[in-house]
Amino acid sequence: MDINHFCEGYPYIDLTYDVLGGGNVRAGDNVTLQVTLERDLKGRSERKSRIKLDFTAPAEAGTRKYKLYFMCDSYLGCDEEHIFALDVKEASVEE
Repeated sequence: MDINHFCEGYPYIDLTYDVLGGGNVRAGDNVTLQVTLERDLKGRSERKSRIKLDFTAPAEAGTRKYKLYFMCDSYLGCDEEHIFALDVKEASVEE
């Protein structure tokens, strides 16, 4: 395979993420992380995937850091690691 041809086929992948309601997460709340992947291959159609990841916020208030891993099974060097912080507030007190 020609090296130039291979390099032109190497995909450009854009990963974005957003914590839905991220400004108001309380201890023990359900958290939804929306992840969007966009792949642009030269000469081919662009593909976009969106997925929601659900998890439970920690039981204690404070800032927590999480790692989001994107692993490619087709190319070496495409794997990505994204770190995001979640500011967890005290649980709301029900009256």
